[in-house]
Amino acid sequence: MIWSVFGYGIYSAWDLVDYSANVADKKMKVYPTYVSEACAKSLWNEYRVYEDRIELKFWLFFKTFMIFYEDMISIALFDPPVIKTKFWALKLDWADFNKHVGIVRKTGFMKHLRFTPQEPDKFVAAVEQYFNERKL
Repeated sequence: MIWSVFGYGIYSAWDLVDYSANVADKKMKVYPTYVSEACAKSLWNEYRVYEDRIELKFWLFFKTFMIFYEDMISIALFDPPVIKTKFWALKLDWADFNKHVGIVRKTGFMKHLRFTPQEPDKFVAAVEQYFNERKL
């Protein structure tokens, strides 16, 4: 994917990532089953659902959060503002102003994450399809 800004091509970080080393070591799935494209309400972050994990591309710090389903406790939809659900949740975008997804995970510095995919309902449905299989 190439974005054009003022006539110059800017490559997305997804284009520059080599997944082959991770796939060989951890048997990770390479192709996403659902992609929430970058948009204004997500602050141009991109969120992807795989069969074994979720990837949250946080462009501000050039960081991609990889959350494996084994590490997740729950996923849910929340109405704004975030402060009424969890004050200390890590917000990756404009979650305070939009319907957003909340993830609680077992490990990590920030266990509660909040973010706003383009279509939160479809994103949660895509994750629950794989997450519920792993919980059983």
